[in-house]
Amino acid sequence: SSPAATAVTLLWGEPANHGDPITHYVIEVGDKTVTTPGPETEYTLNDLQPETLYRIRIQAMNSVGPGGFSGIHKVTTRPLPPAPPTLELVKASYNSLKIKWGDGRNLDMLTYSLQMEFTNPHNGTREFYQVYSGTNQNYKVVRLEENTEYRLRICASNEAGVGPYSAVAHLSTTKAPPPPLKAPRVTESAEGSHIVEWCSVRCPGEDSILYRLQVLQAGKDQDYYVAYTGGETSYALTGLEPHTGYYVRVCGVRVCGDGETMAGAYSSPALFNTPKPAP
Repeated sequence: SSPAATAVTLLWGEPANHGDPITHYVIEVGDKTVTTPGPETEYTLNDLQPETLYRIRIQAMNSVGPGGFSGIHKVTTRPLPPAPPTLELVKASYNSLKIKWGDGRNLDMLTYSLQMEFTNPHNGTREFYQVYSGTNQNYKVVRLEENTEYRLRICASNEAGVGPYSAVAHLSTTKAPPPPLKAPRVTESAEGSHIVEWCSVRCPGEDSILYRLQVLQAGKDQDYYVAYTGGETSYALTGLEPHTGYYVRVCGVRVCGDGETMAGAYSSPALFNTPKPAP
């Protein structure tokens, strides 16, 4: 039959026994011999070397003695399937993992099968499912949960067959920052202060959220300064210069259970002008 990389199964017809049953066969493989356990005309040679030419001939045995050898049959074993590459994390976000397993050239034109472990919805067991198959040497797994460890493995295949899977890689997503806020709204109070208001946002899990309000005076060569940090969704700005434009923007700050803080993206700035001073 068709040889494998390290084994070949031999099949042959039973020769004439001249009245005395055949008890077993002697198989000559190069300079080695193998004795079959019985008269069966099928035998698998194991522990062969890949990509190696073997010259094989067979001899029948009975109680009278050995018969003549068959003609030489030449068999070349196939190459081994490719070894698995090593998975490497390129970038992790709160909902994706970008992974690579080569330099991107794939000169041997291998096909890769990347698998990730998920829970089987039918029986609740953890099983590996294919998330990518192809010749690329990188892939971005998306739609993942934040702050979660995932188990992945990969194998390569070519004309020689499918190789073994790699060791399981344990890769984790990051925590998600707060979502961006819409631009705040500014109104002037009767007391002369300016009330900045913004919509609230929520964080995953039970983490709390703070807000950071920044102010920038228009026309000044300076950076935004922090006017307020806290859990409220409004703040009264006082002490501003009259007849002056100001930009305000706000972001959410996630306060994690371990004390870590993560600031989200700032909103678009809102521009407002303070009134002229009273005459």
